[in-house]
Amino acid sequence: MKKTLLLSLSFSFWLHAERNGCYL
Repeated sequence: MKKTLLLSLSFSFWLHAERNGCYL
């Protein structure tokens, strides 16, 4: 697994959570 891909996925998930007002 590529770290870049994993990082991008995590960042996208974080952005989605932030937009919903849910900080993880």
